[in-house]
Parts: sequence; C-alpha cells; structure tokens
Amino acid sequence: MKKCLLILGLMVFLVGCGGGSSDTQTDNWKTGTQGIEMRFSENAPPIDMFRDETYSLVLELRNRGSFPGDDDELDVDLFFSGFDPELIDLPDSDSVSIEGSKSATNPEGGIEFYEQEFDVGLWEDVDSMPQDIRVTACYFYETFAPIDICVDPDPTRNEDDTCRPSGGTGGGGQAAPIAVTSVQQESLKGKVRLTIRIANQGGGLVLTGGECLRPPRADKDVVDLLGVFLGSEDMDCTPEERVRLINGVGTITCTLDGFDEDLPSFLTSLGVQLGYDYKQSVTKRVTIKKID
Repeated sequence: MKKCLLILGLMVFLVGCGGGSSDTQTDNWKTGTQGIEMRFSENAPPIDMFRDETYSLVLELRNRGSFPGDDDELDVDLFFSGFDPELIDLPDSDSVSIEGSKSATNPEGGIEFYEQEFDVGLWEDVDSMPQDIRVTACYFYETFAPIDICVDPDPTRNEDDTCRPSGGTGGGGQAAPIAVTSVQQESLKGKVRLTIRIANQGGGLVLTGGECLRPPRADKDVVDLLGVFLGSEDMDCTPEERVRLINGVGTITCTLDGFDEDLPSFLTSLGVQLGYDYKQSVTKRVTIKKID
C-alpha cells in the first residue's frame, strides 16, 4: 500500500481537508462525550420516606456512546453507598447490562432500568434523619476516533493536489468520554510524525486495572492505547501501551515511514483506538421520618 507525507507543523482538530465536503461533520452521528448517563427515576425513591416502609429505587441508565456496538451489551457494575446500612437496606453492589449503543440508526443509544426494593428504618429517639443514596457505576469503554485528514506526500509540489490540509475546530468528541481533541502533523522525508492529544471530557474518573471503588493511585487517570492507524497501516507510538492523563489531558506521539513521495495529495483516515475503565456517580438526598 502506498503511503504519504503530511505538512510540517499544521494543527488539525478532528476535521477533514479544505477540499472535502462541508456536510461530512454535520452528518456525522459519532459525536458526544458521554458513555453512561445515569439518573434516578422520578420519585423512586421519594425525597421523604417513613420508618418501617418499603420503597423502590429505580435507575435509568442510557448508553449515550458508540461502544460496544448496536447489538451488543455493555456490562455496568453498580455500588451503593452514602447511607447508614442499618437505616436503608440496599445491597453493597449489583450489576446491570445495557443493550445497544449510539449508532447512525439509533442516535439515542441503549437504555435499561435497574430496580431494587428496600426497607427503611429509623432510630427510636430520632424524629427524622437525612441520608444520601449514592450510586457509583463502573464499566469498561472504548473510544475509536476516525479522523479525516488530507495527506500531501510532497508539500513542495501542488499542481496535481486535490486537497490541502486545513486546520479547524471540532469539539464534539467521538461518542465516548475520552476524546481525541487535536492532531498535529509533522512531515519529514519519507516519514510522518503525529502528536495526538486526548482528554477526559465525560465528567467521571478514568482508570485501569479493574479496581473501581479504591483504585491504586498508579491506576488512576490512565488510558490503554489499543492502536493508531493511518489508513490500514499501524503506527509506532510512544507511549506504547498506557497513556497517563495530567489534569485530564494526555499526549501520544506516533510515526510511520516509507512513504511514496510521488503521489499527489489525497484524503485518508487516521484511526485512534483507546480502552479504559470509567467511573461516575449520582447522589440523591432523602429524609427518613417517623409516622405521626
């Protein structure tokens, strides 16, 4: 397969070439910075609850991102905390699977409801007591960012070029909480070097290692690099496996050599694939009361 060189020092922010169609980004469904969207259903549980009664906790979970695919299920671990277990009889943990994800034919993503009944108590000498019901969701997710770029194998000649690399902005994400935010292209003779920046834009905590509630410090703010491809070619990247985020931002440097300098410019795709565990929480304040 023939390869290419890219223009020195030009910053490309998730957009295609200047000669490409302006409708490409408008029609692109793979945008957004969410994975799981989680919320309590209305009045489940109610804000005010009474001693010795039984209530239902109902969570609405939506997979707003594009992983793992429209026909696959996303497994989500749930952890319950923030309340006195002698007053609210909820389990320590549970799990739920969400079928479906965001796609061209399903822009709203998959949805699942989790329901759990629980009993409520209160100390004899207390008239009322506030409690926090906190639900923490942990799940594995992937980002695959297909970025259209214009490739110019020889920037010193342009008579046969059909596109030109063009900078711009595109902060819509790639339908996942970890987003590729910018790509800087640098061309050398027979070699291309890319500086790729990624960021945690989902509002939760990114980690690795599978430990959700109390992960070691070394496993926090870490993303696994699963691959970077220019067309169908694997690029050599640094770091090779794990990318550490500093203040929510990480940098990957990738190179590929052996390019054909005789080709005019053309459109191709840069693919960046990332894997990570993601953690996020919702909390509801309730008050337990005595029955008058």
